[in-house]
Amino acid sequence: MLLKRRVPSISLASPVKSALIILSGCNFDCRGCITMAREPIGRELSAEETVELVLKAGRYVWNSLPEKVIIGGGEPTLNPKYLLKLVALLKRVDINDVQIKTNGYLLNSWLLKELKRLGLISFVVDVKAFTGDVHEWYTGKSNKRVLRAIELLDEHNLKFYVRITLIPGIVDIEEIRKMCMFLSHIDKSIPFRIYGFSPEHAREKISRRPSRSELLRAYREAQLYLDDVRVGPDPETFKLEYTEIRDDSLLERYAKIDEVSRSLNRNWNIKGIPMSRILPLNG
Repeated sequence: MLLKRRVPSISLASPVKSALIILSGCNFDCRGCITMAREPIGRELSAEETVELVLKAGRYVWNSLPEKVIIGGGEPTLNPKYLLKLVALLKRVDINDVQIKTNGYLLNSWLLKELKRLGLISFVVDVKAFTGDVHEWYTGKSNKRVLRAIELLDEHNLKFYVRITLIPGIVDIEEIRKMCMFLSHIDKSIPFRIYGFSPEHAREKISRRPSRSELLRAYREAQLYLDDVRVGPDPETFKLEYTEIRDDSLLERYAKIDEVSRSLNRNWNIKGIPMSRILPLNG
């Protein structure tokens, strides 16, 4: 049986020629989720077809292969066999810098060993909250497996960083402090990234956007425990320029997202291209 996942989009950005593959569907039910990829939407593609799409998109945009591929979602680990095949195929076409962005819940020793064997370079673990009750309220799941996944990544000597979203009144500075204390007991050099909540795109308007001063306070608190801390760019001023290959059936939904995003950030400059232009539909 041919393994398939739904792919709503892939994004291509420069100056490092990187491609972000979005695999839709997620095992979390995050109240503040900002992506439509939590739903099982997009074009159904085999791992072979997904790699073909990436290669053709690279030629279309840059006239070359991507230098880096990021596999995100949704949640890319929902189907481990698909993920392993996708990584193996990317390596086979000499794309050696491959990163997985995950919530960490489904990472285990077996999967990490297999990915390491394939030569996977790095991971991003998107932690939703440190306190168990907060995490379960926000995602519908316990975070015990997520915290264990971070320990496993360190035990397997894999390169990774942890990111968290500051959500005022929910995932607040105290939550970030607790997360940083946990990480510091593993390794103070674990890179840590703090982003601000974006209510405009959120599934539920559970909070407001944090101020820059709140993000700065969170940054300073994190620095007390970890050596490599950064705050994500300001979503209202950050210059966003990339090309996004979008499933044809989702073009109207993406247009609405673009409209909201441009109203928030005048530097929003995303060029959307129908997926069928890159990878024609069968029949």
